[in-house]
Amino acid sequence: MCASMSDSSLKVRLRVALKIMFLAAALAIVYVFGSAFFSAEKRESSPDAMSVGVSQLQPGESLKVNWEGRPIIIYRRTPSEIAWLAQPQGGLADAASSRSVQPIWAQNNYRSKTPEWFVGLAVREDKACTIEVDKSRPEGGFISPCDGVIYDAAGRIFAGQTDASVGNLRVPAYDVDGDLVLLGARFR
Repeated sequence: MCASMSDSSLKVRLRVALKIMFLAAALAIVYVFGSAFFSAEKRESSPDAMSVGVSQLQPGESLKVNWEGRPIIIYRRTPSEIAWLAQPQGGLADAASSRSVQPIWAQNNYRSKTPEWFVGLAVREDKACTIEVDKSRPEGGFISPCDGVIYDAAGRIFAGQTDASVGNLRVPAYDVDGDLVLLGARFR
C-alpha cells in the first residue's frame, strides 16, 4: 500500500511539474509576441516618423525642420512656380531626375506627391551647405549661399554651374495629409 501511495504521489507531482512547464512556455510565447507588437508601435512613433504642421505657410514660404539629424525644407510653391514646373524644362543637369535619390512616386516634373509642396533635404551633401529659397528669379527655386549653385522649385540643379558630381536635392519619403506633412520611411 505504501508503494501505491508513493506511485500516486509521484504521478501528482509529475502532473503539477508538467503543468508548470506548459504555463512557463505559454508565458514565454506571450512575452515574445507582446514585446514584438509593442516595439513595432514604438518604431512608428520614433524619430523616424514626424508630422509637421504647415497650415501657416503661404505660397512662396518655407519651413526648415530637423528630421533624423538632417535639415529638411518644406516649401509651398506659388501658382507661377507650379505652372513653370508643369512644362518641359531645358537647362537642367538632370531634368528627368534619373540620378536623384528620391521615392519612386517623386519621379515627376514636381518631384513631389502634390504640385503645391516641395519637401527635400535642405543641405548640399558635397559641401554641407544649407540651401535657401531663391526669390530673385520669377520661376523660383533654391540657391546654395556657399557658392551660388541654383536649383529650380523642384530641387533640380541647373546645368553648367558646377562639377557633375553635384546632383539634385534629395527627396525624403513623406506624405501630405491636409495641413500636415508626414515624414518617414513608412511613406515610401
